Amino acid sequence: MGNLNTQNISINQILKKNQEKTEEKGSIYVDRPEKPFSFDQVKMIWKQLAFKMKENGMDTVYFALSKRNPQVFNEIEIHHECDNQIQIDIIQNNITDILDFVRDKLQNYTVSVVFKVIENQEENNKLLTGKDKFNVLSKKNANLFSLQKTFNLDIDY
Repeated sequence: MGNLNTQNISINQILKKNQEKTEEKGSIYVDRPEKPFSFDQVKMIWKQLAFKMKENGMDTVYFALSKRNPQVFNEIEIHHECDNQIQIDIIQNNITDILDFVRDKLQNYTVSVVFKVIENQEENNKLLTGKDKFNVLSKKNANLFSLQKTFNLDIDY
């Protein structure tokens, strides 16, 4: 088939340009490292990321990232629980910066990060009185009851 020299754009030309772009993008990520990493490395990098976000004035992202430790699944997925959907939405606005930072520091470009809302949220948000705190701590350490009786301590404050 002959090629006509016209000023109109053909569908084949558009498809060819799109195919060339996707091939270029694919070749960019071929040479990227995929080093294995440990959970301790992820925790350390996660704290660095949180402080970087705080330095950039993103306090909400800082608090969401620093409240809980991330969890590693399938050796390439990092899961992190947030308090609510608003935090996740704010984090999603910065997801490219987060992924770039984590991937660069871990030297693994197959890593992905998943954010989800914590399920048992009611237990964590409950305000405790003095008696409630004492009861929770005494479940962890039964010697607190004997200390209270021995020294006649008042737990209501």
